[in-house]
Amino acid sequence: MKIGYLGFLILFGDISDEQMQELWSKILTGEIKKPNTYSLRTLNTLRNITQQEAQLLKKISNFKILHRGVPFITNNTSILKKHNCSYEELLLLQDCGLIDLNGFVRLEFHEEKSIMYNDKVVAIIKGDINIGVFTFSESGKQLLRLIPDDSNFDYTVEVMQQWKTKNKNIQAFKVNRIDENGIDYDEKIDLLQN
Repeated sequence: MKIGYLGFLILFGDISDEQMQELWSKILTGEIKKPNTYSLRTLNTLRNITQQEAQLLKKISNFKILHRGVPFITNNTSILKKHNCSYEELLLLQDCGLIDLNGFVRLEFHEEKSIMYNDKVVAIIKGDINIGVFTFSESGKQLLRLIPDDSNFDYTVEVMQQWKTKNKNIQAFKVNRIDENGIDYDEKIDLLQN
């Protein structure tokens, strides 16, 4: 179902908080440029989340890592807690329909080479690896695209060091730039070398 500009105004015209209005502005712009960018479920989710919950999603977005453009965070709650992300906060985002904590999803990569990254670090993994993650819902993924990237560097390196215990053939490098041409990174210094 396509929802037009007038539909947005009728359904969501009474939003008062400035940051929420900014989020809606980004969504409107995206919908006008490319209709059906955001699902009705995502729009309904956004309409129902509080400012505190939106800020929490922004905080959690700093912990995302991507594989083939799909975001996830580690399911290692000890690492998350160490970096000021509590399980209770994740539960709140699950209640909002933005993240899925039901069971531990395991990503198994049986590729010759896998690349996982965020705006700060890229990991190059050769061979098999099996890692546990929490995944974002479709609405969560759509809303994450509205939040500027500002990943937690130390968290990312620590997660990748944990991955190295499962596969010694992993290297991590500092990202210089990500654009339509790919990921430009510094190959001189492996962040996982002791």
